[in-house]
Amino acid sequence: MSQDLTGKVATITGGAAAYQTSKLAIMGFGETLRHELADEGVGVSILFPGGMLTGHLQSSAAARPAEPDQIVRPEYAVRNLVADLDANEPCAHPS
Repeated sequence: MSQDLTGKVATITGGAAAYQTSKLAIMGFGETLRHELADEGVGVSILFPGGMLTGHLQSSAAARPAEPDQIVRPEYAVRNLVADLDANEPCAHPS
């Protein structure tokens, strides 16, 4: 690895059951990168944005979470996810 390497990496996961396999792969990839790059000064976080109050969510019953109270406004989620990313949290959630 480069001695000048610093930075952050974020991976993003989504919600529906069809994505579960790829979500697990992304999570494993993120966790592995986090351990491999820790000594290089690179933080790696896995972001779990959850249900967002968007046009897609409103028009698709399949996209709606089982618990309506889990739906958040995108600007709220982004603010909290970025705060977790800045704090180098291994996993970041909007709430």
